[in-house]
Amino acid sequence: RGEIDYLDMRSAFIDFQPECFNDLVAIYTLCCCGLLEYLKDFIGRKNNRQMYDALHSILEESYGFPIYQEQIMLISQKVARFSKGESDVLRKALTKKHLARIKEFRGKFIKGGMLQGYDVEMLEKIWDEILIFAPYAFNKSHAVAYTWISYCMGYLKVYFPHEYNTKYYEQI
Repeated sequence: RGEIDYLDMRSAFIDFQPECFNDLVAIYTLCCCGLLEYLKDFIGRKNNRQMYDALHSILEESYGFPIYQEQIMLISQKVARFSKGESDVLRKALTKKHLARIKEFRGKFIKGGMLQGYDVEMLEKIWDEILIFAPYAFNKSHAVAYTWISYCMGYLKVYFPHEYNTKYYEQI
């Protein structure tokens, strides 16, 4: 379709060609959380089946992008050996933009990653990507719930338009 500015979810879904419910959740999350500028890259990764990096097992369902808060927590646990409690504190600091805490965690992340054998350049790249997505990262359970409701409403609109468009359901 050429160069597209994704201003609506419909065109994003058409280009993305979701194959499963997790694809619907991921695209919904990107569209609703202010990450529209990353849609082209996201769709490119999905359609070209690119491999992502050492975090493949964590980021596979979102095609290499850390779009869920849980993914950020898992990355910090795997790469820097954060405890579950530390990764939750990191998540809160990132989503609430507590800059002092974020700087503190950056040093710990880099140091922990180096002890695990990761390259400093790679750790910097991972950290930078976390910083990009963290303010917009969505709790996956919320994303799934909202996507399911949207999916059901779309189904009703297509297959039961009379009931969807009237107050028929109030009479039941």
